[in-house]
Amino acid sequence: QEAYDAAAWLNAAPGRVLLLPQTALAPCFAGARRTLVGEASRDQWYLVAGVAAAECATKGNAGRAIRYPAHRIG
Repeated sequence: QEAYDAAAWLNAAPGRVLLLPQTALAPCFAGARRTLVGEASRDQWYLVAGVAAAECATKGNAGRAIRYPAHRIG
């Protein structure tokens, strides 16, 4: 359910970005733009932008997505 909620949140507004491990990319985010940002907890982590699979987003609730505030570095 977490992947569906994240897909619904990503598709709800332009300019949103998710941080996801490689193991969570299929099937909901396989076609989305992604940028590798590093490795942790034995997984590769990506920033995912664009559009998630519609069949995933329709099963999700964007209000349940876990949001983290942006932090400036430097």
